[in-house]
Amino acid sequence: MEMAPSDVIQFVEALDEKMHSVAGRSLLATYVHGSVALGGFSRTRSDIDILVVVDDEADGHIVRLLGRCVAASQPPARGVELSVVTRSQAANPIPPWLFVLHVTTDPADAKAIVGRDHPGDPDLPMHYAVARAAGITVRGPAPHEVIGHVSRPAMLAHLVDELSWGIENAGGAYAVLNAGRALHFLHHDELVSKVDGAKPVLTAGAVPALVERALRVQHGDLADRPPTPAAQSFVESARRQLRSASSNDHPSS
Repeated sequence: MEMAPSDVIQFVEALDEKMHSVAGRSLLATYVHGSVALGGFSRTRSDIDILVVVDDEADGHIVRLLGRCVAASQPPARGVELSVVTRSQAANPIPPWLFVLHVTTDPADAKAIVGRDHPGDPDLPMHYAVARAAGITVRGPAPHEVIGHVSRPAMLAHLVDELSWGIENAGGAYAVLNAGRALHFLHHDELVSKVDGAKPVLTAGAVPALVERALRVQHGDLADRPPTPAAQSFVESARRQLRSASSNDHPSS
């Protein structure tokens, strides 16, 4: 696995200190997840993904101050994507995936969403699972001591939805690499980066030119483009496999 860029970790440590200065003991844990933790991070294409855990009694004033800290930050990347959840929400990660605050600073999609006004965040199962498996601890106990296990059926359902979103809203490289990562999880119960997930698919000979191009886009060698028919077919095949596995899995697995 790639080493996390030192300046990215230093940025998160500084942001964590600012958040702690306004939240005090209410701030229980801060974890870096996503591509910084798994590998495949790109300064021009990736967000810095952060999961923050606060005490169940953290009030709205603290939440607003945390959001301001994130909004004012200047990350060495495309942006920050930060989710704030309570101790209880992290310990028992189940639908509807409630949260306290979600902040994105990417200029193309900057937003701050307060959890009490929202039915839930469907991306949280992936955030929880990656943080628990590979998260970099900036503050607090080890991730597995704070974040509960996300069930396999919940992960499969999330991956199906993510592939559907990707093929309709993202570029071809994003959609293809996400499909490769989803297939890796399906067969190995392991969460890996989009780059690492694509390599086994490429080795298996599944549309090698398609995957090779997607990897070049991810590395910044080519510009992305809308999904081609070949990309759509590949992603749809992965989605069918995930749906089939999801329908066969026992809910308690």
